[in-house]
Amino acid sequence: MTAPLLEVRHLRVEFPSRRGTLLALDDKNADIHHLSGLCDLRNGRKLDDKEMLQRAQNAFGRAHQIDDTRPQTMYRYVESGLALTGMDEHLLDVLVGAYLLAPQVDPIALT
Repeated sequence: MTAPLLEVRHLRVEFPSRRGTLLALDDKNADIHHLSGLCDLRNGRKLDDKEMLQRAQNAFGRAHQIDDTRPQTMYRYVESGLALTGMDEHLLDVLVGAYLLAPQVDPIALT
């Protein structure tokens, strides 16, 4: 595995406007991490790239740390984990937690 050429942390992009400051990017935003994870998950599956799938799982984990009320982020975390290692006890716990947040979803059946 090669080291990244550039690593950026705590990025925040703001633009001044007539109505005040427009926040374009904030690393404390769960939506940004969720969308980043979706891109990495899609491309990681398409290219069969384990490193990209790991980045996807990390992004979903960060999104969950910021906003732990979103079951869709938890499901995507599990989806990326399944692509990496298959089902394990940790992923099963995450699925149960997601189901408890969104009980209107049909029960999960593992076959």
